[in-house]
Amino acid sequence: MTDKVFISYPRPDHAFAEALGFAVRDYGIAPSSIQGVVSGDNWERAIKRDIRAADAVIFVLSSAALNSAWVLAELGAAWAAEKPVIWVLPPNRHMPRDIPVTLREIDFNVVRPKKLTVPPDRASLRDRIAAALADVKEMEKLAS
Repeated sequence: MTDKVFISYPRPDHAFAEALGFAVRDYGIAPSSIQGVVSGDNWERAIKRDIRAADAVIFVLSSAALNSAWVLAELGAAWAAEKPVIWVLPPNRHMPRDIPVTLREIDFNVVRPKKLTVPPDRASLRDRIAAALADVKEMEKLAS
């Protein structure tokens, strides 16, 4: 069975979110995001539908995300749908200083890049996302 995740990110983090979306596929995770909404669709309805269909919601943690009305709306939709929230920090970025206290109270456990120590089919969703982050970080190192 494939796990489904919705990736929430602000426009400045698009390249990272796209790379993460490709990387999670290698770990049996089907990603969706605002990118999957086609022209003519009702965006709000499509986002809510995708969040409800997801097993978890990945939030790209950055200052831009914390200042994005859309990202915060997606966080609210995930909370209302009682979806697990998985926070990811893009590689080579520091933790934003402006994290509201209310967000820190919502299972604020940031996933860090790490390699899997078990086969992907035996790893948790959080561990597979961490492995995908490690792959993205490695790809960024190779590209620079």
